[in-house]
Amino acid sequence: MKGRSGFTLVELMVVIALIALLLTWGIPAYSSWQQKHTVEGDMVQLFSDLQLARTNAYTTKIATGIWWNGNSYQIQEVATGKTAPDNTGTPVTGIVSPQNTINGSQVLTFDGRGFWDPTNSQTSVTFSVSPSFGASPNCITVSLTRISLGEMNGTNCIPLQ
Repeated sequence: MKGRSGFTLVELMVVIALIALLLTWGIPAYSSWQQKHTVEGDMVQLFSDLQLARTNAYTTKIATGIWWNGNSYQIQEVATGKTAPDNTGTPVTGIVSPQNTINGSQVLTFDGRGFWDPTNSQTSVTFSVSPSFGASPNCITVSLTRISLGEMNGTNCIPLQ
């Protein structure tokens, strides 16, 4: 009798077992990577939008800031007669809805010189995401003259080098 071509049942079972083993290891790793990536993406998006608000304020000489509505935000020029963005100003961006909850969300205003204009005696404000899933960057610090991406170290946002 001539040799038959094809696979035996044992060979198929071994291949299926190897595929199942690879999937068992691969799916959690992909899920972890995806969570880390969305945190990093949210932080970079917020950093970019804060830089846009600051640049817009400096170039137009009109106070510009970030207005929060729950976990979504919008960059706006401050309406005439107002001191902070409040959904009545001219939008600079559309409404952005991060996939993760951002801690520290508050109204920030940059004056016509591009400097952060704190409403009280604060010297800086920090935005962060918790849990961060090992993401870096996972926080942003806004001071009077600088916006920095960083990594949380306890309660402090340490700027990235």
